[in-house]
This record gives sequence, structure tokens and C-alpha cells, in this order.
Amino acid sequence: MRSILGLALLLAVGGSVVFTLAAQLAPTFLLRLYSNDPAVIALGSGYLRLAALSYIPTGISAMFGIILRSTGHVRTPMAVSIGALGFKTVLSYVLIFGLLGLPALGVNGAAYALTVARILECVVLLFLTYQHDLPAAARLRELVSIKRPLLTQFMRTSMPVIIGEIIWSLGITVCAASTPASAPNPSRPTTSQAPSRAWPSCRSSAWATRPS
Repeated sequence: MRSILGLALLLAVGGSVVFTLAAQLAPTFLLRLYSNDPAVIALGSGYLRLAALSYIPTGISAMFGIILRSTGHVRTPMAVSIGALGFKTVLSYVLIFGLLGLPALGVNGAAYALTVARILECVVLLFLTYQHDLPAAARLRELVSIKRPLLTQFMRTSMPVIIGEIIWSLGITVCAASTPASAPNPSRPTTSQAPSRAWPSCRSSAWATRPS
């Protein structure tokens, strides 16, 4: 099981690194796939760069949480997740509006709160896992001890799900790129509003066909 955790962490952290780099290096390009509103792109780029720092700790927390839940230890990841969500909500409110003597950061405040909460969630979950010697408390040699038969079985079982999720995500992106949300254009109401009407139908179809 701990070797499975090692494989899952490898995939999760590897994917998180890729998306973190993409968000850091090309946030404007990514956001243009979903909107061509300059204000949205300007605000979103700053938010995405900051929020992307949470991807790696989120991936680690998710994998440890999955192993704990699959072994019957559901309370620990549930309690940590609820605590992190509450902390993020409060910190977002404080940083967005500049309470308690802190500067008002607006959208970036929400990104800071998300990143801090995700890092804290990861640290607390790992601490509790190893403090109480839960099933996911693997040593480094256990995480990297991956035999070829296990790797083959893991990939054979998981790859259809991974590929299905990737295709579904690409479908959502293509759908958004083909019908981008545009800023209202009074001089061309029909053309500018058509994408906004088409996007909900496209999104509903994608959700209906999402692999489960």
C-alpha cells in the first residue's frame, strides 16, 4: 500500500509541478482560453500565479487523504480539510477587505489565503499521519520501493481513469476557447452575446459526459 502511495505521489507532484510552471510562466495565455476580457485577464493572472503555489501541497494532501480514507481512517483527513476550509474562508475575508490592520489585497488576498491554507493543511495532515503512525506514514524507502509488477498493475488500473479525466478537461478547455466569454459590445450585441449563450450548453454537455 505504501508503494502505491509512492506512485500516487509521483504522479500528483509531477502533474502539480507541470501546472505550477504553466501558471507561473504563461498565466495570460491560459486565461485567454477562457476569457478575452482584459480586466479579467489582468486580475486573474496575478491570482493564478499566487494560487499555483498551492498545487504541490494540495496534491500531497490529496494522496495522503485518499490512502487514509481507503484504510478506514476518514476522520483525520476530514477534520483537517474542514479546518483548512474554515481557515481559508476567514483569512480570505481578512486579506480581501484589509481587516485587522492588514492592507486590502482584493483578488490577490484570496490567492494568498488559498495558498497559506493549502500549505497548512498539508503540514497538519502529514504531522498527524506520522505522529499517530497511521497507515499512510510511509518511510522514504517504502515510497520509492516500487516493483515492476506493481507499477504495471497500477498503470493498467489507473491510466484509463487518468486519460479519461485529461480528455474531459481538454474538452472543457476547447469548449471555453471556442465560445469565450466576451465583454459586452453594444455595437454588436448579437455577435458578442452569442458565445455567452453557447457556453452554458457546452459546459452542461461536458458534465453530462464526464467519466465517473
